[in-house]
Amino acid sequence: MKLKKKIALTTVAAGMVLSTLSGLPLSQKGLQEALGVSVAYAASSNVENAFSQLSAKLEAIKEQLSNTTHPILDVDVLPKVRSAINGLGVEAIKPVLEKFQAAEVSDEEALQLFQSLALVSFGDAKTLGEVRADNQAALSKLKKYAKGQDITTADVEAFAKQLTGEVNVKKVMMAIEVGDVQSAKKEIVRALKLTIDSGSNSVSKALQSIDLTQDELNLVFDNITNGIGKENFKKGTIVMAVAAARSELALSTITSSDFSLKLELKDKSSLLQGLGQYITQYSNLIDWYVDGVKVSDGKIPSAKAGTKVHITAKVNTLDVLKDQIIFFTDENVPSGEVNPGPGPGSSGGGSVSGGGAAVVADTVLPKFDDILSAFKSSTQSLSVKFAAALEKLSTLNVASLIKVENGKSVLSISDEKAVSYIKAVKAAYDNLVKQAQAIDPAFKAPKLSITLDLGTTKTDAVEVRLSKKLLESALENQVENIRILANGVVLGLPVAEFKADTIASIAKESNDVATKVTNLPLASSVYSFVLNVDGKNVEQFNHKITLSLPLNGKNVNGEYLTIAKIVDGQLLILGGNVSSSAVTKSRNSLSSYVVVENKVNFTDIANVEAWAGKEIRAVAAKGIVEGKGTGTFDPQAKVTRAEFAKMLVKALDLESTTAKNQFSDVADNSWAAPYVAAATAQGIINGVGNDKFEPNAEITRAQMAAMISRALKLTKATTASDDSVLNAFTDAGEIPGSLKSDISIAVNEGLIIGSNGKFNPNGSATRAESTVVISRLIK
Repeated sequence: MKLKKKIALTTVAAGMVLSTLSGLPLSQKGLQEALGVSVAYAASSNVENAFSQLSAKLEAIKEQLSNTTHPILDVDVLPKVRSAINGLGVEAIKPVLEKFQAAEVSDEEALQLFQSLALVSFGDAKTLGEVRADNQAALSKLKKYAKGQDITTADVEAFAKQLTGEVNVKKVMMAIEVGDVQSAKKEIVRALKLTIDSGSNSVSKALQSIDLTQDELNLVFDNITNGIGKENFKKGTIVMAVAAARSELALSTITSSDFSLKLELKDKSSLLQGLGQYITQYSNLIDWYVDGVKVSDGKIPSAKAGTKVHITAKVNTLDVLKDQIIFFTDENVPSGEVNPGPGPGSSGGGSVSGGGAAVVADTVLPKFDDILSAFKSSTQSLSVKFAAALEKLSTLNVASLIKVENGKSVLSISDEKAVSYIKAVKAAYDNLVKQAQAIDPAFKAPKLSITLDLGTTKTDAVEVRLSKKLLESALENQVENIRILANGVVLGLPVAEFKADTIASIAKESNDVATKVTNLPLASSVYSFVLNVDGKNVEQFNHKITLSLPLNGKNVNGEYLTIAKIVDGQLLILGGNVSSSAVTKSRNSLSSYVVVENKVNFTDIANVEAWAGKEIRAVAAKGIVEGKGTGTFDPQAKVTRAEFAKMLVKALDLESTTAKNQFSDVADNSWAAPYVAAATAQGIINGVGNDKFEPNAEITRAQMAAMISRALKLTKATTASDDSVLNAFTDAGEIPGSLKSDISIAVNEGLIIGSNGKFNPNGSATRAESTVVISRLIK
């Protein structure tokens, strides 16, 4: 064969090496796709047929990659793989580069061709037509250089089928499962070389003639897989394999006389078969679920006759595929004699680790499609409808998984189920963010938290077991908090805090625990919280734990409600955010807590009652400010910089156990040190230079406004305000230029106002003034 003919075949061979990146190692999907692309260029008579068949296949795969009803596990790795492919250099294809150069194809053109093939193999959004257009220069040169080449689609099909038969799919799957990419690669290359050397058809004979060595195949494979990264290569391979299989599989016809569940290929004549074909040959690989309940005999239960059911099939072998939903469909079940289902005393479902209850996946996960549809049709503002949708899609209904043990309602989720739930929610969240940003590209989505909703339990004591694997998966999927919701109580756990198996315990205690230490009216029951991490009870945390206690419905004034900690026979007022049904507070420690109505009266606020009385009582009720003793508040007293730092930190739950004091004039053992450190760490306050803070200096109104603005930006969405808003004050020129941008936000948000047309930026703030500002901030 002439050298010019060999060049086009080199493209085919290189495509086959590239295609092993997607094509499964678990199937030969990517290999056959690459062959289809390459032959489309070499055999012009079959160009459109080849592209039509392959394009339809790829579109079906892409549809599965974006599925939110049953997201493919680890699908979020594909963007990382594509990014790595785009970052490959010419060195990656150096083993075959000379053969491209002989066809006058530049190094850059050759690299782009390889990248395009690899990106297609990993579900890139581009169509084959776009790929062909992107590489038109290289392909035209190769086609011209390979003039006279004669390979038919039938030859390619014969070659692909032979290769499919040569690869030991199970061997490759097991190698990938244990992370042995080299053994998987070796098996693929062995089968490819053996098929080429057989010379049984024109494709293998042509490839023989270009003297393509196994070393060349190994080197190109190594370069590209190393560029992607072995772990991401492994995950990406599995994702594409599952997507391909889903696109290939169909449910065998169900009749009134046979309700057995079996899978078959949609198109038995297509050469583009992969894992799907393997699955159909081994029915023992599949576990079947009907409406979320596992059917052990692979048949639809009699109770479903004449109804519409949701059917899913999961792979039950090999960890790399275990719990992957390989097929799903809605099916109308005909009437007739069918399997009666599990007998008395049998749940018909799988069990979770730790003795948990049967897992019914479809009742645990929310209905993502319905939530997204409601979001799209809602006429509410984007932020409001996004928040509503996010709350629904991030809530898992785990009540069915609870088991009562030793007087406690215990929730334990198997690692496999937990990981699948988390990934499903993350995929739905990403889709929701995508939809929101399509409406407003500047939209910033809140971080993802997942709620485990236990509902109303049979016992007052609840125990939730969170495995290390569950917590690791949450962290990997950018879940910020796991919220436990039981009997109206919420315990929010920051995922970054927990590195080992964790048991969260919530117990409703007798009201006597509180009434023994206080005469204040109780607005909730008393609850105790315990966290056991790696076998040890932990009371102090680096990240904030969130508590939300449900109100008991008694007639109390919400302005004065606060969460209180019961410790050492005393009641410690903590404050909290009040809603119509609960009070929420963040803590670095855990104990027993209750909501109380803490109405605080002062005898010396009559002169400020009209504009500050209500606010002083409300802020004092939450422990943010305190009186001066003997029932006095001293409203006209000036506020120091340290005192206002404390007010801000307590009002916004910014206390920190890790923030360090940075100022030489703030003693580490002083009452102010932790508050100044926390406010400094958050960027709310600055020093005055030379490592000084001047904690006892009176805070000016300008400084107070700037600090309140910075605090606001930390906790709420704010809109930048033009400094012109300050022109309303006749003394605007006295406002320090460095503080104007912050002060303008505080003024625009209505947090601070002037008097008689003046802002009085250099005047000292009083206790009454600062308390009113704090009250506005926390509302």
